Amino acid sequence: SEKYIFKVFPKKDLQRRQIWIDRVNCSGWSPARHSALCERHFDRDQWEVPRQDGKRKLKETAVPTIFCVALSNDIVSKDHSYSVPGYRQIYSNDSDCGEDEFVPIEQVKVEVDENLREEIWQEEGEETDSAEEKDE
Repeated sequence: SEKYIFKVFPKKDLQRRQIWIDRVNCSGWSPARHSALCERHFDRDQWEVPRQDGKRKLKETAVPTIFCVALSNDIVSKDHSYSVPGYRQIYSNDSDCGEDEFVPIEQVKVEVDENLREEIWQEEGEETDSAEEKDE
């Protein structure tokens, strides 16, 4: 099964946050405190140059660009008791999304990025000393 990185909605950059919300395009929905999007919603050009430690980081200006058809509103990993609120397994609106392009929900393994909690705290204004910050 595949593993995915999840990125929380911007908290400080309200204009970029609104773009993320608009792109999710889910009527009446707004992201909760820990709502996140899967890395598959971000095109390659939205990511910084690959780092030596192998970690992936979104550019400061990154916005989700890959969407198509919703399969589910919430996914809970079978291996973790972690819900990803508002997450929808959806693909590119730039291409024709055929049925054969979708990954069945049962086959998606949700792996929470080990730095996700630190990233959330950092975006909420709390001080952190995450390894990712030190390596940059």
